Parts: sequence; C-alpha cells; structure tokens
Amino acid sequence: MEILIGLCAMQRKIRSKPMQKILTEIKKNGNFKFIEFEEDLIKNKPIEEWPVCHGIIAFFSEGFPIEKVNDYIKKTGAWSPNDMSFQRTIMSRDQIYDILKPIGVRTPKHLVLDTKKNSDKIIETEDYFEFEGTKFEKPFVEKPLDAEDHHVHIYLPTSQGGGSIKLFRKREVSKDRVSETSTDSKIRRTGVFVYEEFIDSKTGCDIKIYAVGKNYAYSEVRNSPFRAQKIELDEYGREIRDKFELTEEERMFASKIVEHLHQNVCGFDVLRDANGKSFVIDINGWSFVKSEIGEEYFANCGKELATLFKENCKV
Repeated sequence: MEILIGLCAMQRKIRSKPMQKILTEIKKNGNFKFIEFEEDLIKNKPIEEWPVCHGIIAFFSEGFPIEKVNDYIKKTGAWSPNDMSFQRTIMSRDQIYDILKPIGVRTPKHLVLDTKKNSDKIIETEDYFEFEGTKFEKPFVEKPLDAEDHHVHIYLPTSQGGGSIKLFRKREVSKDRVSETSTDSKIRRTGVFVYEEFIDSKTGCDIKIYAVGKNYAYSEVRNSPFRAQKIELDEYGREIRDKFELTEEERMFASKIVEHLHQNVCGFDVLRDANGKSFVIDINGWSFVKSEIGEEYFANCGKELATLFKENCKV
C-alpha cells in the first residue's frame, strides 16, 4: 500500500539538491508518495486544510511555525522522524547539555550565566573570568543560549595576543569567511550565554557528524574556523570537506543523541582534544550532508528513513 509522506518545511529547504537526493533514495526503498506543503499553506492556512498524510518530514528554519506543525501531528497521527515537540529544546544550548551529561555524552566544562543580571558578581581580568567560585581561564568560548545564534566568541589570553576571535555563519560577511579577529577582550554583558572551556582540537579540524536512526552515522571534517578565518570553496561555491572515520565512542554518541533528543535525522559537531577524547560542542537538529563526496550518506539516509516510515506509519 502507498505511504503518503508530507513535505512540510520551507520551500528552499525541500527543493534543495541534498533534500531531493534523500527523497529519491527513500522512493527506491518503498512505495512512497510525497506531497509538498506549499509555504502559504504552512504559514497562513489552518491545519484543517492541510493534506492528511501517513508520515511527515518537517524541520525548523527561519519562519517555520513549529507549534502549528505539532498541532497537525497530534490531530492526524502522522509520524515524523524527528519529534517536533522537542524542537524548542534543541534550540537551547543549556537544555541540550542537561540531556547529554547524564547519558554519557561528553561535553566541555561549561557555565550558563546571565551576564546582564549578574554583571556586578563577575570578576574579569585579561586572562580569566570568575563567577561565584567558577573560574574560566582563557582561552574560553562564549556562546549565546539560543542554538540558532551562531555569533560565538573565543577569548584569548595575553600570551596569545589577547583579544578574541568572533565566529559567524558563512555569507554573513562574505561567502567564504567564518571568523574574524577582534581586540575585544571582555565578555558580552548583554544577556544569557554559555561559557565553555576551550577544546584544543588534536587535528585542528571540526568533525561534522550526521546521524540517521540509532545505527547509522556519517562524518566529514573541515578546518576549524578558530584556526582558519576563511573556508575552502569548490568551483560551485560549496565548502570543501573530507570524509572522516569515527571512533566507536563517537558512534555511541550519535546513537544516544538520536535516542534521547528524539531526532532520527540529526547533525552535531565534535572536537577531539590532544589526548584523543571527543567532546560534543553543538547539536544542529535536522541536518544532512551537503557536499558532493557524501553519496554513500544519501543512499544510507534514504534507506534508513524508508525503513522508519514503513515501521511507524499507520497505513
């Protein structure tokens, strides 16, 4: 029997080349029909007017009405690979760490601090800051609480010249820039931030891991934006990455993240320190490979998702 799958996300995401590859692979592995929800329908029409489907592919991007989609899933019983009721949770860096720590997924030492409300309690010098007995020596990392905010600062000690390195999403400044140096040496005192110990990567690279279900994970590596202010681009303007072999522990991290964050399609970032220990430093929610070297990922992703839809959709 045909399984109807609703495609409920912003049009540019659904029609992107990587997403289309995944949909093609899903269809190779079962009797599926995809129904694309137009953006006007998603944003402006009541869920009673949305097509009724057995399953749904839905994920957040700017302008996406999460609560509305949750209501649709509750009303229709459509099965989603990613639990949409968990979307707000994975957008909060402190809530993510609260979930990961007790399940054995290693994260950096960190502190969640409202720097605006507690400004008078913060002790700050050129080489460290301290709050109520918790001390962070530079270099340390400062991240906004909102995981969708990628304006991350890394503060450097005077022995490394002081100041800071400011990270941002590519294309905010230019298509290949991901960081810039700054003379700013004082932490931001404008709201809630997560402060982390700096993990000096053994490889000088960030490991990008893409999990699909509890049993499959694929990884690529890129130059750390801390070490390289610009990323390498191919002739089509895509970031150049290399495949990377995961450790058994990193595969275990992937399985636990999928299970405990209730996200069958999930990307996350890892750093390995000088001793080879792996630390999860960011969770990206629904995320898939965008490079041209990841053909095996698309085949496996489509196969895994097809199996999950067949097992969970009530036809």
